[in-house]
Amino acid sequence: MRGWDSDAGHAHARQWRSAMAFAAAAALHAAAALPVQPCPHAPPGTVITVDGALQEAAWENALQLTLRDVVTGAATAWPTTVRVLWDTAFLYVAFTTTDRTLANTMAGHDQALYQQDVVELFIDPDGDGYYYYELEWNCLNAVFDLLMAAAPGAALPPGETVRAQLDWAASGSRSAVRLAGTANDSRDTDSGMTVEIALAWADFARTAQPLPPRIGDTLRLNFYRIEYLAAGGAEYSAWSPTAVSPAQFHVPAMFGKLVMGGPVAAAGHAPAPAAATARGRTAERSGLSPAEFGLDGRRVRGN
Repeated sequence: MRGWDSDAGHAHARQWRSAMAFAAAAALHAAAALPVQPCPHAPPGTVITVDGALQEAAWENALQLTLRDVVTGAATAWPTTVRVLWDTAFLYVAFTTTDRTLANTMAGHDQALYQQDVVELFIDPDGDGYYYYELEWNCLNAVFDLLMAAAPGAALPPGETVRAQLDWAASGSRSAVRLAGTANDSRDTDSGMTVEIALAWADFARTAQPLPPRIGDTLRLNFYRIEYLAAGGAEYSAWSPTAVSPAQFHVPAMFGKLVMGGPVAAAGHAPAPAAATARGRTAERSGLSPAEFGLDGRRVRGN
């Protein structure tokens, strides 16, 4: 167990300096209409091979989302589409990006992928707004995954709003990347990439909510992308804009909502769950105590 990591703070978020961002987000949450979308269940008998190709028919009926500017909600210069569906074993996600230069040289687990081009998913399975998971993928299929605490009762030092725990890993999940171009090669012009992911519900068992979700349950999450620009700076995009400036991803109050739908089945037939060619693991479910966050861990530095 590596415990708390003092280097896990996001340069793209610039948010861990005070509680003001979360107070602002709470006010925005009260006034803004968060996106709410139905998430289709994979059809009975579906087998999804996680290879980045998205060849299964189930992907044609998946929920499709478009990322927008994380602050203003405007259209982005570099479009990103996200497809989502689920079954009783996995949450399936596919990012499709437009990109002329596929760039991220980090190939190891839990490296600071966000310092280069990356797609991200933040998920709060029990919707408490306190404890949530962050996962990132780059063009080399490297993964950065951690558990975040943003709880007022988490015994955080004054002035801190979130804390990162890197000992958590999505070990039962799987991902694959398919490139339309060449990673880290400036001699050609790329078109983009597809990142296909099967997230095992068992990997989120440290939250209090029973998983997998039931039909009709609501799942709080947000999808993000960072695209660093040749002229300098970066484009930050999200499914549910956080409306916090400078760009801020760690705003769980602004996570969108997926309503888990039922599978398509013939009349009179019981629905059947899909299967995936991703490894799963069994984990004992238990609630999180605020004391787990902040009593003897190192704090995350702000920018």
